[in-house]
Amino acid sequence: MPMERTRMAEYARASEEGLFREIVEAQSEPVCRFLPGGGLTFANAAFVQAFASEGLPQNFYDLAPQAERPRIRLSLGGLSARSPAGSFEHRVMGQGGRVRWFQWNVRAFFGPDGTAAEHQAVGRDITTRKIAEEALLQVTSEKESLRLNLEAVFESIPDGIVIVDRDFRIVRTNRHGADVLGGAEHAAQGRRLEDGGEPWRAALLEVVRQTLRTSQGVREFRIDCRQDDPPRVLVVNSAPLRDHLGAFVGAVTVLRDITRLDDLERKLSERHRFQNIVGKSPQMRQVFDLMEQLAAVDTTVLVLGESGTGKELVVDALHYGGPRAKGPLVKVNCSALSESLLESELFGHVKGAFTGAVSDKMGRFQAAEGGTIFLDEIGDISPRIQLKLLRGLERKEFERVGDNRTYRADVRVVAATNVDLLDKVRQGQFREDLYYRLKVVVVRLPALRERKEDVPLLVDHFLPHFCQSFGKDVAGLDQETLSGFMRYGWPGNVRELKHALEHACLLCRGDRVGVADLPAELADFIRGLAAPAACEPLPAVPSGRPAVPGAPVPSPDAPAAFPPAAARPGGVRRPADLTREDILGGLSQTGWNKAEAARLLGISRRTIYRKIEELGIDRA
Repeated sequence: MPMERTRMAEYARASEEGLFREIVEAQSEPVCRFLPGGGLTFANAAFVQAFASEGLPQNFYDLAPQAERPRIRLSLGGLSARSPAGSFEHRVMGQGGRVRWFQWNVRAFFGPDGTAAEHQAVGRDITTRKIAEEALLQVTSEKESLRLNLEAVFESIPDGIVIVDRDFRIVRTNRHGADVLGGAEHAAQGRRLEDGGEPWRAALLEVVRQTLRTSQGVREFRIDCRQDDPPRVLVVNSAPLRDHLGAFVGAVTVLRDITRLDDLERKLSERHRFQNIVGKSPQMRQVFDLMEQLAAVDTTVLVLGESGTGKELVVDALHYGGPRAKGPLVKVNCSALSESLLESELFGHVKGAFTGAVSDKMGRFQAAEGGTIFLDEIGDISPRIQLKLLRGLERKEFERVGDNRTYRADVRVVAATNVDLLDKVRQGQFREDLYYRLKVVVVRLPALRERKEDVPLLVDHFLPHFCQSFGKDVAGLDQETLSGFMRYGWPGNVRELKHALEHACLLCRGDRVGVADLPAELADFIRGLAAPAACEPLPAVPSGRPAVPGAPVPSPDAPAAFPPAAARPGGVRRPADLTREDILGGLSQTGWNKAEAARLLGISRRTIYRKIEELGIDRA
């Protein structure tokens, strides 16, 4: 019986082992058993198939690269009778550099002495998972790197960035954005954008409100914060903020501090203009420097310059830029009044002083008390008025017409003229003592032809004003017109330029002023610049018939104002031979039509314009 039981036990064990082997062999995953040293004691068919391409190993540790074997031994060494199961992963290096990953679930079998006698391992090919994990890790790493880079960029941008949600609550700001808002406390997440109370926040809030309302960005909105301490000027740009699904969730605002740029622009603008006087030429810079010095003092000033150069603007600048700015500025055109009327206008009169004086009248000097009086065209006043004016300048005293009482006037006198006062002094037409009393300081305005580099600046100054007045959108002058402007003599100076631009802007139909938009005389000059230097001789105008409508008809017996071109040697006049009398004669005979005069003289329009400018010919 004992023997029989023994045989039955062995049979049962063999049956179990057979059944176990059949189950293991049927597994699709590799299964093996190995000794503590790694020697394989069993491997199922799936194991053989999995590693046949690498050559079936005799030792379990040979599956892993040499560098990973210590880690596997350490993992197996950590198993115990109480915790006999564990797992680990390792690479399998195949032929041609192929790499696979396997995960092993291991169970240790321990002997009576407590040491591991054998290990059983069930493997799984996790190459696909590892590739996915590595790809995910790479993407995650790249994403994190990108996030850190964006974070660094976000914080390093010198402009302030403020992100708000649809309820105007702050979501995020960078460091500069927090500085703009007044510090970290005012830029804390969840704080409302309007919190803080500064006046400029209302403008910022309106920019964000418009973005949230329209889902459209706002570009280059300027906010003047000069009431702040320190004063600032901000430019705000905003854009709608959307989430990953495209839903509109808020707005991003970028605030750029342009205080320094604004100051530079102001300084540059001030360098190119003084009050409303525009210019960047060396001559005008000297005028500006002198006016800056004169504005703070109370001395008498004489402004000299041709008609249209802007003498009245100098007066305005001296008055409103100086200590008398709060007082009145009284202007008198001395050439527009007779002697008696000018005396009454300047000094006032009492009732009955002359016919029509029905009541007392305050004079301009008295009206200018505490301010400035501007005497325009001072060179045209009579000797009698010169004497009274001299007394008023020297003693600050005057008398009304018909009154023997003396009045005092605390006024600053600024005079202007477009004539040569010193020449009038030499001719005895102007008092020398008054001349030197007026010319304490002289501001001499250059003619526009002497500062041609200021022409584009003046165009840019005047043209926008006329565009606004006429509802036009004119960007500037075309190249031909601008070139003509730079070569034209501008006998009427800045006033002529201003009126030419007003005329051109009114007629212009495009986005650039062309020659056809200009006044006729200026347009003829510019067209003449493109004409040939010489032209064929034309027959002289028949005697007794005017060259142009309205020109005087010369008498048949009267001598010609100048010999016609056909009567001169060669028929065609050489420009160098033309005298001032020739040009004046041609202009007079053609009623000052320059194109007709050029044809009559046998020269081009371009040449006659040049000669007129060279000889200083001006129509009286």
